[in-house]
Amino acid sequence: MEVASAVEDKPVPLSPSQLLIDLQNPRIPREVSGQRDALRALAEQQKQKLFVLAQHIVTYGSLNPAELPIVMRSNDGFVVLEGNRRLTALRALEAPDTFDGALPPKVLDDIRGLSGSYRRSPVGEVYCIVASNREEAQPWIDVRHNGENGGAGVVAWGADEKARNSARLGRPVKLHTRLLDYMQERGNLSQADRERIKTTNLERVLKSQVLKDALGIEVQGGGRFAIPGDEANTIRALQRLFKRLMEASVGKFYSRDDRDDWVEEFLSTAPPSQPVSNARTGQTASAKATSQAAAPARARIVRPRERLIPSLSLLRVRDARVRRIENELRELPLEDFPNAISVLFRVFIELSVDWYIAQNPSAAPPLKPVKPNPNTPNKPNKPRDPSLAQKIESVRDHLVSANKLTKQEAQPVTRACQRDSFLGPSVILMNLYVHIFQMSPSPTDLRAQWDSLESFIVAIWPR
Repeated sequence: MEVASAVEDKPVPLSPSQLLIDLQNPRIPREVSGQRDALRALAEQQKQKLFVLAQHIVTYGSLNPAELPIVMRSNDGFVVLEGNRRLTALRALEAPDTFDGALPPKVLDDIRGLSGSYRRSPVGEVYCIVASNREEAQPWIDVRHNGENGGAGVVAWGADEKARNSARLGRPVKLHTRLLDYMQERGNLSQADRERIKTTNLERVLKSQVLKDALGIEVQGGGRFAIPGDEANTIRALQRLFKRLMEASVGKFYSRDDRDDWVEEFLSTAPPSQPVSNARTGQTASAKATSQAAAPARARIVRPRERLIPSLSLLRVRDARVRRIENELRELPLEDFPNAISVLFRVFIELSVDWYIAQNPSAAPPLKPVKPNPNTPNKPNKPRDPSLAQKIESVRDHLVSANKLTKQEAQPVTRACQRDSFLGPSVILMNLYVHIFQMSPSPTDLRAQWDSLESFIVAIWPR
């Protein structure tokens, strides 16, 4: 069926002075009385976005040639049916004072700063598509603004497409895209399943250091990653993660707390280890390992862990603030932030035992009375609050009596609470890091502190 052309065949070059804003433009939220009023109304609606568009025009010296404005003739010039934001940005660059009071002062000042550059090299002509009337232009406006329309409209790039484009331009590729590529290239993820994964969800959950540690992934620069441990375990964990994300809703990960709750639930339901299947070959990771068993083993140099909390220390911290502290301790590199980590670790320990005592009042240490002061015989003496060491000892005893901590696991806790314990991991050392200028924690000391108290901490926050 032959369809008549709705617009002129070729773009027409027009001077910006010939262009008129459409008083019926859907972006304008109120009735307007003329060109100036319409421009100001659209600017009020766009605010900072108008500055960003104006900045883009000045940077590239042109409007977007991939999206030409659609106009129709009028007695006074050409009414812009599609492209009113771009026209408003041009008018703002030409005469910023027109928008005084319509734009926030900061935005208007920024546009004034661009205006000088624009006037030295203004846009001389704008290529436009000329329609006879609104009805002829409307199908093309609908395609531009009403979504994909089954494919007829603009199909926006998803996270994968954006990542591939960045890679082609030499920009860093994000971690979630590298992991998807890694699994697909090895035959552990089909293209059909990859398309079912909401990549924005994957990107959000991978911000959790707890999850990355549990997956066995070590993040490097530019979104790259390494698997320092058992690759088969990491592949299996990623397969399980991807399967769960195919079923998850986007809303679950809007906040950090929601994301952490989801990660905690995901890790708490991890199944027993199973062979990892390969979608291309059908070979399992365990079978591959068996076939390579005869090969001579290479010695692996184990580097000291980069963060305080090891990846295998899976805690279930049930207090929101303490959980945020845990996340920071999992994310801060020991070599870069030893002072911050030493102080934060002490806070983490104290808040953990305080939380445990609040949940188990019988674990609270007895308050020690204060000796009477002869100078103030009539003033009542308030009992002193227990020290951190006393609270730790009391919680230790409660955990041992509840069979949540063995006597052997309690020994490092006992040593840490001793008053003369300075060299090994101890509460006194934690306090010295906070109060003494000359006491500087080393990453090695901090790792030893965690390792000595890990069983105690896991007993407080068990999964």
